[in-house]
Amino acid sequence: MNILIVDNSILFHKMLEEVFAGPDMIPILCETAKQGLERIESTPFDFICLAMHLEDNDGISLAKEIRRSDQHKHTPIILFTSDSSRELYTDALAAGVTEVFHKKDLNQLSTFIHRFTVQQQPLSGRVLYIEDTLSQQQFITKVFTERGLSVDAFDNAEEAWDAYLQKDYDIIVTDIVLKGGMSGMAFTNQIRRIDGIKGDIPILAITGFDDISRRIELFYIGVSDYVIKPLIEEELIARIRNLIKANNTEQ
Repeated sequence: MNILIVDNSILFHKMLEEVFAGPDMIPILCETAKQGLERIESTPFDFICLAMHLEDNDGISLAKEIRRSDQHKHTPIILFTSDSSRELYTDALAAGVTEVFHKKDLNQLSTFIHRFTVQQQPLSGRVLYIEDTLSQQQFITKVFTERGLSVDAFDNAEEAWDAYLQKDYDIIVTDIVLKGGMSGMAFTNQIRRIDGIKGDIPILAITGFDDISRRIELFYIGVSDYVIKPLIEEELIARIRNLIKANNTEQ
């Protein structure tokens, strides 16, 4: 994990270096907003820490600048401040800051970091994936395999159904609108008619529809969760991780 720390306090640098002392963590220190933006242009970061008060800017304005980078639109950004006002907190979140910590609350930050790193660990499990657009299927399959998942991908629900009856999977990911005789909704409905563990598998639906009635309908037919197109990789992986974890806990 590459971690960007932008703060002009040497003492606070040392304190944060202790927080990010894990074997897989690489803290990169900058003293000014300008230095931080220059590093962001050349280095992909997994986590960003900003001080509220900097020599050439403030942390909230810097967060806005960082969010303009396509590479860091979804990177967690932590703001450190001595101001605990509600107004600052609201302004920070509106600027794209993930969370605000008081500079005295480093123990809370350590806990936050621990939970974040757990979320970044490789996944394990087998996915049954149904997507009839080849480019999308290839891209998402690559995303899954890079995160440690095994994937059986199909472009139609009929072949996927045969595979499901023959093998065990940890999660199903299916587009709702599919070519062929069986839609993703019909496939989900057919799964939910099976007794026992086989019929309780987590199902993540992919949909291009974003209205309340459609979302409610998905849950009625037995979908566990859903994501809306265009897919955001971080959201997709987070939902899959949570579904697999919850299913393993229940068994």
